[in-house]
Amino acid sequence: MILTKIHTLSNLPDLDEPDQEHRFKSHYTIQAHDKDINAITIAPNDKIFATGSQDKVAKVWDLQQGTLVGTCKGHKRGVWSVKFSPVDQCLATSSGDKTIKIWSLNDFSCLRTFEGHTNSVLKVDFLTSGLQLVSSGSDGLVKLWTIRTNECVTTLDNHTEKIWALAVRKDENMVVTGGADSMINFWQDFTEIEYAEKKQAQAEQVLKEQELSNYLMRKDWKNAITLALSLEQPFRLLQLFNQILRDRPEHDTSITGLEAVDNVLNGLSLDQIAKLLGYVRDWNTHAKNMRAAQTVLHAVLKGRKIQEMVEIPGIKDLLDGLLPYSERHFQRVEALSIRSYVVDYTVQAMDLMTMMGDMDDMELLNGEMDEDDDRANLRAQRKAEEERMAKERHAAFEAARAATVGAPMINGAAVIVDDGDDDDEDDESPEDADEASGSSDAEQEEQSDEDME
Repeated sequence: MILTKIHTLSNLPDLDEPDQEHRFKSHYTIQAHDKDINAITIAPNDKIFATGSQDKVAKVWDLQQGTLVGTCKGHKRGVWSVKFSPVDQCLATSSGDKTIKIWSLNDFSCLRTFEGHTNSVLKVDFLTSGLQLVSSGSDGLVKLWTIRTNECVTTLDNHTEKIWALAVRKDENMVVTGGADSMINFWQDFTEIEYAEKKQAQAEQVLKEQELSNYLMRKDWKNAITLALSLEQPFRLLQLFNQILRDRPEHDTSITGLEAVDNVLNGLSLDQIAKLLGYVRDWNTHAKNMRAAQTVLHAVLKGRKIQEMVEIPGIKDLLDGLLPYSERHFQRVEALSIRSYVVDYTVQAMDLMTMMGDMDDMELLNGEMDEDDDRANLRAQRKAEEERMAKERHAAFEAARAATVGAPMINGAAVIVDDGDDDDEDDESPEDADEASGSSDAEQEEQSDEDME
């Protein structure tokens, strides 16, 4: 049985007299919890108070009567701390189950649960007019929570043991914690100062970026490179070197594309060289940025002595990151160079095949021309043969007519007398001679057509 005693101080004499004996009188005593009571707090309106116990519950009581108003149940382990909100009708509790809960004082239901500590949460309190919570735990951490978003916005770590005590100054500008490590830490709110510094830094950043753009437009490479290094903008620096490489003059003999840029790289300090080589190492990991990275590396190494390079901070780690990717890039370039020979061979072979094709086309054209000439000759021969045969037929016809006119008439018909020596040949009439001549002409035409084909 755990009892709670309420004492009244209204009938006490002046407490400013330390020598006078004071006796406190118990106003009432109530049985509050079944186990140890770890925390007790009074509401800002002085009408109710709350208790937290190892029996896993927090209870709200009427301050004047001592009657139970409500019970907050939900923690899985003992309640270590209870605190009323200064503005809202709610109660915050922290427990050995590593959680913080906010309870409604209207129906005593759980409104929010905060998780983030790795051990028991020993203390909790409100900050920022009830908009935030601050807690401490057995994990030695102090955490700041935003109630609206239910997230931890800051974790403070300066204790080595459990943090048993936590107090907030009245103006909420400072938090004091004490722990089992016998240390007391004072935590002050620098939010407004940090915000002002951040805004000022952003304004300066904008001005410097505008200044960098102006240097690039004026092609003031020295100030542009040094300002880009100071602003820690490797991407802008990479764009700068790529632009210089693209705009390299035709007969330029510098390393980077401009003699002025080579001089700027040679004049950088060792810290700036270390930062630049760090950027080069990152650029060198991508094949598309390899050209700019290797160009800048070449310019830096050529303009520095070995003794100076050894003094660069972290040079060993930088070289360890540069060498593997550089070897890979050179192997790829060598492989591409070898493959380019195949392209040359292919182009030469294509030229040779083109020349051979032209020769074949000329021979084919000459053959077609010879064939056309043969056909023309055959046509001329056929025409001459036809003319000769026509002349022969005409001469034979004229000879037959002449013989008919001079022959004797027998019964009104002309008789042709053959004086030839060959008695075996039959007499032929003019019509038979014409038929024979026509047959011979037809055979000659067929023979000429066969020759043409």
